[in-house]
Amino acid sequence: MNLIYKLVKSNSFLFKMVYYLRLLAFPLFIRLTWRINNTIENNALYSSIDKDIRGCNNYIKIGIKSRIYGLKIYVRGKNNKVIIGNNCVIGKKCSFWIEGDNNTIIVGDSCTFTHTVHLCAQEYGSSINLGEDCMLSNNIIIRTSDSHPIFNSDRERINEAKTVWIAKHVWIAPQTTVMKGVTIGEGAILASNSVITKDVPKNCLAAGIPAKVVKENIYWSRERLF
Repeated sequence: MNLIYKLVKSNSFLFKMVYYLRLLAFPLFIRLTWRINNTIENNALYSSIDKDIRGCNNYIKIGIKSRIYGLKIYVRGKNNKVIIGNNCVIGKKCSFWIEGDNNTIIVGDSCTFTHTVHLCAQEYGSSINLGEDCMLSNNIIIRTSDSHPIFNSDRERINEAKTVWIAKHVWIAPQTTVMKGVTIGEGAILASNSVITKDVPKNCLAAGIPAKVVKENIYWSRERLF
Protein backbone atom coordinates (compact mmCIF):
# COMPACT_ATOMS: atom_id res chain seq x y z
CA MET A 1 0.00 0.00 0.00
CA ASN A 2 2.82 2.37 0.83
CA LEU A 3 4.40 1.67 -2.55
CA ILE A 4 1.13 2.39 -4.38
CA TYR A 5 0.65 5.56 -2.36
CA LYS A 6 4.16 6.72 -3.21
CA LEU A 7 3.65 6.03 -6.92
CA VAL A 8 0.35 7.91 -6.99
CA LYS A 9 1.86 10.79 -5.08
CA SER A 10 4.90 10.84 -7.36
CA ASN A 11 2.76 10.75 -10.51
CA SER A 12 0.56 13.50 -9.12
CA PHE A 13 3.62 15.63 -8.51
CA LEU A 14 4.91 14.99 -12.03
CA PHE A 15 1.50 15.79 -13.49
CA LYS A 16 1.43 19.09 -11.64
CA MET A 17 4.97 19.88 -12.78
CA VAL A 18 4.08 19.24 -16.43
CA TYR A 19 0.90 21.28 -16.08
CA TYR A 20 2.65 24.32 -14.61
CA LEU A 21 5.54 24.09 -17.07
CA ARG A 22 3.03 24.20 -19.92
CA LEU A 23 1.42 27.27 -18.39
CA LEU A 24 4.80 28.97 -18.25
CA ALA A 25 6.08 27.78 -21.62
CA PHE A 26 3.07 28.74 -23.73
CA PRO A 27 3.21 32.51 -23.04
CA LEU A 28 6.99 32.38 -23.55
CA PHE A 29 6.48 30.64 -26.90
CA ILE A 30 3.94 33.27 -27.92
CA ARG A 31 6.28 36.10 -26.92
CA LEU A 32 9.17 34.61 -28.86
CA THR A 33 7.22 33.85 -32.04
CA TRP A 34 5.56 37.28 -31.82
CA ARG A 35 8.92 38.94 -32.46
CA ILE A 36 10.39 36.88 -35.31
CA ASN A 37 12.16 38.45 -38.30
CA ASN A 38 11.62 42.08 -37.36
CA THR A 39 14.32 44.10 -39.15
CA ILE A 40 15.64 47.57 -38.29
CA GLU A 41 18.09 49.44 -40.53
CA ASN A 42 19.16 52.66 -38.84
CA ASN A 43 21.49 54.79 -40.97
CA ALA A 44 20.63 58.07 -39.26
CA LEU A 45 23.22 60.68 -38.41
CA TYR A 46 21.54 60.98 -35.00
CA SER A 47 18.59 59.05 -33.63
CA SER A 48 16.59 59.01 -30.42
CA ILE A 49 13.94 56.36 -31.05
CA ASP A 50 11.71 54.42 -28.67
CA LYS A 51 10.75 51.19 -30.46
CA ASP A 52 7.82 49.09 -29.24
CA ILE A 53 7.35 46.33 -31.83
CA ARG A 54 5.28 43.19 -31.40
CA GLY A 55 4.68 41.01 -34.41
CA CYS A 56 6.69 39.36 -37.14
CA ASN A 57 8.26 40.32 -40.46
CA ASN A 58 8.06 44.04 -39.71
CA TYR A 59 10.63 46.32 -41.34
CA ILE A 60 11.95 49.71 -40.24
CA LYS A 61 14.48 51.73 -42.24
CA ILE A 62 15.91 55.17 -41.50
CA GLY A 63 17.87 56.84 -44.29
CA ILE A 64 21.34 58.34 -44.24
CA LYS A 65 22.02 61.76 -42.70
CA SER A 66 18.57 61.85 -41.08
CA ARG A 67 18.27 63.28 -37.58
CA ILE A 68 15.65 61.86 -35.24
CA TYR A 69 15.33 63.79 -31.97
CA GLY A 70 12.41 62.02 -30.31
CA LEU A 71 10.36 59.42 -32.18
CA LYS A 72 8.25 56.58 -30.82
CA ILE A 73 7.59 53.71 -33.24
CA TYR A 74 4.73 51.50 -32.09
CA VAL A 75 3.89 48.38 -34.14
CA ARG A 76 1.39 45.62 -33.48
CA GLY A 77 1.01 43.11 -36.31
CA LYS A 78 2.94 41.56 -39.16
CA ASN A 79 4.42 42.56 -42.53
CA ASN A 80 4.33 46.28 -41.69
CA LYS A 81 6.86 48.87 -42.87
CA VAL A 82 8.17 52.20 -41.59
CA ILE A 83 10.54 53.92 -44.01
CA ILE A 84 12.12 57.31 -43.33
CA GLY A 85 14.10 58.74 -46.23
CA ASN A 86 17.48 60.45 -46.37
CA ASN A 87 18.22 63.88 -44.86
CA CYS A 88 15.01 63.99 -42.81
CA VAL A 89 14.63 65.87 -39.53
CA ILE A 90 12.07 64.63 -37.02
CA GLY A 91 11.64 66.65 -33.84
CA LYS A 92 10.66 65.64 -30.34
CA LYS A 93 7.43 63.90 -29.25
CA CYS A 94 6.66 62.49 -32.70
CA SER A 95 5.07 59.06 -33.07
CA PHE A 96 4.49 56.51 -35.82
CA TRP A 97 1.71 54.12 -34.87
CA ILE A 98 0.82 50.92 -36.77
CA GLU A 99 -1.82 48.39 -35.76
CA GLY A 100 -2.77 45.51 -38.04
CA ASP A 101 -1.05 43.78 -40.95
CA ASN A 102 0.57 44.95 -44.20
CA ASN A 103 0.43 48.64 -43.33
CA THR A 104 3.07 51.17 -44.36
CA ILE A 105 4.34 54.59 -43.29
CA ILE A 106 6.71 56.24 -45.78
CA VAL A 107 8.41 59.60 -45.24
CA GLY A 108 10.23 60.87 -48.32
CA ASP A 109 13.70 62.39 -48.48
CA SER A 110 14.35 65.80 -46.88
CA CYS A 111 11.07 65.96 -44.95
CA THR A 112 10.99 67.90 -41.68
CA PHE A 113 8.74 67.53 -38.63
CA THR A 114 8.97 70.29 -36.00
CA HIS A 115 7.49 68.32 -33.07
CA THR A 116 4.44 66.34 -31.90
CA VAL A 117 3.52 64.83 -35.27
CA HIS A 118 1.46 61.64 -35.09
CA LEU A 119 1.16 59.28 -38.07
CA CYS A 120 -1.25 56.37 -37.62
CA ALA A 121 -1.80 53.50 -40.11
CA GLN A 122 -4.26 50.85 -38.97
CA GLU A 123 -6.25 47.79 -40.05
CA TYR A 124 -5.07 45.90 -43.17
CA GLY A 125 -3.04 47.21 -46.09
CA SER A 126 -3.38 50.95 -45.47
CA SER A 127 -0.52 53.41 -45.86
CA ILE A 128 0.59 56.97 -45.24
CA ASN A 129 2.84 58.26 -48.01
CA LEU A 130 4.69 61.57 -47.75
CA GLY A 131 6.64 62.77 -50.76
CA GLU A 132 10.03 64.41 -50.53
CA ASP A 133 10.60 67.87 -49.04
CA CYS A 134 7.37 68.02 -47.05
CA MET A 135 7.37 70.48 -44.14
CA LEU A 136 5.23 69.53 -41.15
CA SER A 137 4.94 71.92 -38.24
CA ASN A 138 3.67 70.84 -34.80
CA ASN A 139 0.66 69.06 -33.29
CA ILE A 140 -0.29 67.38 -36.56
CA ILE A 141 -2.26 64.14 -36.94
CA ILE A 142 -2.38 62.03 -40.11
CA ARG A 143 -4.36 58.80 -39.98
CA THR A 144 -5.77 56.08 -42.23
CA SER A 145 -8.49 54.82 -39.91
CA ASP A 146 -11.12 55.96 -37.40
CA SER A 147 -9.88 53.26 -34.97
CA HIS A 148 -13.45 52.12 -34.21
CA PRO A 149 -16.06 50.70 -36.63
CA ILE A 150 -19.23 52.53 -37.70
CA PHE A 151 -22.18 50.60 -39.14
CA ASN A 152 -25.26 51.53 -41.12
CA SER A 153 -28.79 50.30 -40.38
CA ASP A 154 -28.02 47.01 -42.20
CA ARG A 155 -25.04 46.36 -39.92
CA GLU A 156 -22.63 46.97 -42.78
CA ARG A 157 -19.45 48.77 -41.92
CA ILE A 158 -19.14 52.18 -43.57
CA ASN A 159 -15.75 53.48 -42.40
CA GLU A 160 -13.04 51.17 -43.72
CA ALA A 161 -9.41 52.29 -43.56
CA LYS A 162 -8.10 54.25 -46.56
CA THR A 163 -4.62 55.26 -47.68
CA VAL A 164 -3.37 58.85 -47.40
CA TRP A 165 -1.23 60.28 -50.23
CA ILE A 166 0.73 63.50 -49.73
CA ALA A 167 2.79 64.63 -52.72
CA LYS A 168 6.19 66.31 -52.52
CA HIS A 169 6.79 69.83 -51.20
CA VAL A 170 3.61 70.07 -49.10
CA TRP A 171 3.46 72.43 -46.10
CA ILE A 172 1.24 71.35 -43.20
CA ALA A 173 0.78 74.10 -40.60
CA PRO A 174 0.19 73.61 -36.83
CA GLN A 175 -2.84 71.88 -35.29
CA THR A 176 -3.89 70.25 -38.57
CA THR A 177 -5.54 66.83 -38.94
CA VAL A 178 -5.46 64.86 -42.19
CA MET A 179 -8.13 62.16 -42.31
CA LYS A 180 -8.22 58.81 -44.12
CA GLY A 181 -8.47 58.53 -47.89
CA VAL A 182 -7.18 62.03 -48.64
CA THR A 183 -4.78 62.97 -51.46
CA ILE A 184 -2.80 66.22 -51.19
CA GLY A 185 -1.29 67.60 -54.39
CA GLU A 186 2.26 68.81 -54.90
CA GLY A 187 3.09 72.23 -53.48
CA ALA A 188 -0.13 72.53 -51.48
CA ILE A 189 -0.46 74.30 -48.12
CA LEU A 190 -2.76 73.08 -45.33
CA ALA A 191 -3.53 76.02 -43.05
CA SER A 192 -3.40 75.96 -39.25
CA ASN A 193 -6.25 74.35 -37.29
CA SER A 194 -7.68 72.66 -40.37
CA VAL A 195 -9.32 69.25 -40.68
CA ILE A 196 -8.67 67.78 -44.13
CA THR A 197 -11.42 65.39 -45.19
CA LYS A 198 -11.25 65.81 -48.99
CA ASP A 199 -8.53 65.96 -51.65
CA VAL A 200 -6.56 69.18 -52.07
CA PRO A 201 -5.24 69.93 -55.60
CA LYS A 202 -1.63 70.90 -56.20
CA ASN A 203 -0.51 74.47 -55.50
CA CYS A 204 -3.65 75.22 -53.50
CA LEU A 205 -4.19 76.57 -49.98
CA ALA A 206 -6.84 74.72 -47.97
CA ALA A 207 -8.24 75.96 -44.65
CA GLY A 208 -11.13 75.38 -42.26
CA ILE A 209 -13.15 72.63 -40.58
CA PRO A 210 -13.77 70.80 -42.80
CA ALA A 211 -11.10 72.34 -45.02
CA LYS A 212 -11.91 73.97 -48.35
CA VAL A 213 -9.64 75.39 -51.02
CA VAL A 214 -9.39 79.14 -50.40
CA LYS A 215 -6.57 80.04 -52.81
CA GLU A 216 -5.22 78.54 -56.02
CA ASN A 217 -1.96 78.82 -57.96
CA ILE A 218 0.14 79.47 -54.85
CA TYR A 219 3.79 78.58 -54.27
CA TRP A 220 5.85 78.48 -51.09
CA SER A 221 9.48 78.34 -50.01
CA ARG A 222 11.35 77.12 -46.93
CA GLU A 223 13.19 80.43 -46.79
CA ARG A 224 12.60 82.18 -43.45
CA LEU A 225 11.20 85.72 -43.43
CA PHE A 226 13.24 86.80 -40.40
